[in-house]
Amino acid sequence: QVVIVDEVHERHLHCDLLLGVLRTLLKQRPDLRLILMSATINIKLFSEYFNSAPVLQVPGRLFPIQVIYKPIPPEEQASRSEKLDPRPYLRILQGIDQRYPPE
Repeated sequence: QVVIVDEVHERHLHCDLLLGVLRTLLKQRPDLRLILMSATINIKLFSEYFNSAPVLQVPGRLFPIQVIYKPIPPEEQASRSEKLDPRPYLRILQGIDQRYPPE
């Protein structure tokens, strides 16, 4: 009866899709509770998206984060991309096309 979604500020396709499904589901299930969590959320955006949902803020502090990427040498870049096998993804897309043909 409770769905918790953490780090909702990280706007990924799967998270946005989930939020859209939950928004529809909340209209059909008044007993369902949704908790969205994030340290850096755009409160107004998400509250308005869910029909002016109430907001509970817990005071805290942000800690500085430094992201450091290990550079890939140019001679390895092509060889790494060649290791990606697109066939599983193409099979999924073909299955979707077969099940839902263009109108």
